[in-house]
Amino acid sequence: MSDKIGKYLREFPEYFSRGVGFWFRGDGGTGKTAAAVVLGKEALLWGCSTYYTTFSRLQAAVKHKEIFEDNVTIESRVHSVDFLILDDFPAYEESKDWGFNTKQVFNLLKHRNENLKASVVVVVDAGLVSSVGALSNERSALNNLSTLYFSGKDRRVTAAPELVIE
Repeated sequence: MSDKIGKYLREFPEYFSRGVGFWFRGDGGTGKTAAAVVLGKEALLWGCSTYYTTFSRLQAAVKHKEIFEDNVTIESRVHSVDFLILDDFPAYEESKDWGFNTKQVFNLLKHRNENLKASVVVVVDAGLVSSVGALSNERSALNNLSTLYFSGKDRRVTAAPELVIE
């Protein structure tokens, strides 16, 4: 695991209180989501409200105006939760006219940044480059997000090994 992630875990209260988070970049299967979940679990251990969602799930929930059992919309929840993990950030600027698009995500991150709320955004490398480039005037949303690059071969298990019983 990255030295930066290890340091974040060791000094969680300090980083969390300043709203520090991460952009995780890299190829598929290099551990970005796993690292984000480790950070989310640490937030839970410290008593922080934590929410994990994917970009497409967030879009669908906003479109359908889904609410939680406590009558809070998902849009409100991602703004207010202490620690947000947003996985599968798109590889290009979304042109859909419903739900959240990448511009709205940058506005969300800006709001969270201003309110010292920690976020981790997980994206396949090419997507971050094009999305950030297209939204360069939204850089203030990234002030509290350190970029970490993940590299290596795809470590995901694509099929379970066969179990042979003799």
